[in-house]
Amino acid sequence: MAYNSLTGNFPNSLLTALPSLDDLDLSYNMLSGHVVDNVSSEELGLRNLDLSGNKFEGPVPGFVFDLAHLSTLKLAGNKFSGRVDLGRFGKMQELYALDLSYNNLRVSVNANFTLQSKLNSILLASCKLQQIPDLKNQSKLLMLDLSDNKLSGEIPNWIWNLGDGYLRFLNLSHNKFSILEMPYTFPFLLDVLDLHDNYLEGDIPVPPRRVYHLDYSNNNFKSSIPVGFGNVLKSTLFFSIANSNVVGVIPESIRNASSLRDLNLSRNALTGPIPLIGNLKDLRSLDLSVNGLDGSIPDELTNLKQLLFLNVSYNHLSGRIPQFHDQTFTELSFEGNEGLCGPPLKKSCG
Repeated sequence: MAYNSLTGNFPNSLLTALPSLDDLDLSYNMLSGHVVDNVSSEELGLRNLDLSGNKFEGPVPGFVFDLAHLSTLKLAGNKFSGRVDLGRFGKMQELYALDLSYNNLRVSVNANFTLQSKLNSILLASCKLQQIPDLKNQSKLLMLDLSDNKLSGEIPNWIWNLGDGYLRFLNLSHNKFSILEMPYTFPFLLDVLDLHDNYLEGDIPVPPRRVYHLDYSNNNFKSSIPVGFGNVLKSTLFFSIANSNVVGVIPESIRNASSLRDLNLSRNALTGPIPLIGNLKDLRSLDLSVNGLDGSIPDELTNLKQLLFLNVSYNHLSGRIPQFHDQTFTELSFEGNEGLCGPPLKKSCG
């Protein structure tokens, strides 16, 4: 019954009248109120319960912790509140996917925390976590989301070995991490690595070659992009390191990131010329604004036929703006460069 416009309270009768029900999916409706807890879990055979995207409130219903064969529990995007000890899920030997994200919950981890099950995904975004749960024994884990919590200090190097090194998705954004514990080796199958909005400093981590979404924005690296960085972005669709105190030049190797659709290097302290990236045929968005880039805008940029957004404003660029034939960019894309001239700027080249 997902993705409808159902309203009202949790339908308790579904559970009491259908004790052999395996799967209950009420996600993305407009249901509200408390989820009743006067249900005998001994009579229930629920394996999959999805209440995501509603307006349920109150505590997480106690009966879910006693469902012996529960495989999937998704409660994200509600108004559930109160404290939840993550250890309460520890005895669920068949638990495969857990999502408590974006509620009003305070998820805690005690010193003796263990999980007997081998989960595929653990999603705990915005759960007021203050420490990373010890997941070293999770040899099947492919997805981990701990974003928008209160985590700080080092990103432990054991996290890259989750899933026996086959981790595919990791989101640690919107925390207060400052450094990656050394030594570390990224999982070679990692598709998504999101570390934006932290306090990371020092060397910019070189990602695995497979990564297609890479977000390092809003950090404090104070270092330069490694020379060969573009060579490992050949499969990457999205890369941002905006507003991260990055210095030095944009490496020429960025032209080898041939799959890029979005490239955002804005609000840093980058210097030198704009590299020749006219071969990035799939590029839709390019933001190099608010840096210290100089020289002319390469005519090669007019080869980017898919480009929908361009911003090179507030640099030290000079010369005539190349004429883009099929795209219309306003003066906002080029303002703040005293040496630039020609349309769409009002300053003529004389």
